[in-house]
Amino acid sequence: MRFEIRAAALGLLAAALLAAGCADFTRGPVADAAADTAPVDDSAFETYVYPILQADCSSCHSQGEQAGSTRFRLTGDAKADRAGVVALVYPDFPAGSLLLQRATGNGHSGGLIFTPDSADYMTILNWISTLPATH
Repeated sequence: MRFEIRAAALGLLAAALLAAGCADFTRGPVADAAADTAPVDDSAFETYVYPILQADCSSCHSQGEQAGSTRFRLTGDAKADRAGVVALVYPDFPAGSLLLQRATGNGHSGGLIFTPDSADYMTILNWISTLPATH
């Protein structure tokens, strides 16, 4: 019985040492969860992208309008609306972003808003490509 207890204790000790040896202690401190909710300075969004969305999308995608109950809703406040817009983009594959797919008529009941060769499309595409990768 004593042998079994010692064997079990040695097994646990070996497992603990092995786990510690495999740990990656070079990653640095844990990221602050509050940083994800901190305000983001995104002047390109406010200056270039948001005016396009307001002009081309807000007539349907605002409260009380035809598409006001969708995930994409504009309130008129660029800072407040940015998170909802970012949720619809894929920085790793900007052209595949849901925002751009819908705006070019793919799965959008409102039809074509702009074409992939338009200045508005390119402005939004370029902005998306500046966002941090999501992988």
